[in-house]
Amino acid sequence: MGDREGRGGPTVQVLFVCTGNACRSPMAEGLLRHLARAAGLDGQIRAFSAGTDPALPAPTDEAILVCQEQGIDISGHRPRPLTAAMVREADLVLGMARHHVEAVERECGPRPGQVALLTRYGPPDLQGRSIRDPFYRPLEEYRRCFELIRVCVVNLLAELRPRLEPGRPR
Repeated sequence: MGDREGRGGPTVQVLFVCTGNACRSPMAEGLLRHLARAAGLDGQIRAFSAGTDPALPAPTDEAILVCQEQGIDISGHRPRPLTAAMVREADLVLGMARHHVEAVERECGPRPGQVALLTRYGPPDLQGRSIRDPFYRPLEEYRRCFELIRVCVVNLLAELRPRLEPGRPR
């Protein structure tokens, strides 16, 4: 992963991808921003998201609510389609399901080490699995989805953090 140099040292740009960019990927984006800010790394980690087939004008009410329950505001997010330019801009592209990773690779070609499932950062029993889309499901399913995303994003941040500290080798 090619870290970039920003004003405060190295920076990493993380792109989260799901289908509609209205549930899973905006929750992951909002969570990584929230955790990076809490860790004092908000200027060094840029989180953004896109969808392979966005159709809604905003995140679902359930996704907004589940994030609000955690002190995260994604209400201003607007779903947008995945583009090759976004993938080129990102240091790391994390799909919620295998078909998202495949869509990125179809659009931009194979990118070993740059494109993976978000669950790569999960516990062993979750690695390699897709995170189920909660769209049209009960609120409790959104909470379960958020929890899976949370576990992975916390581990992702723990892996990125040492590389972002000034003076540390990458």
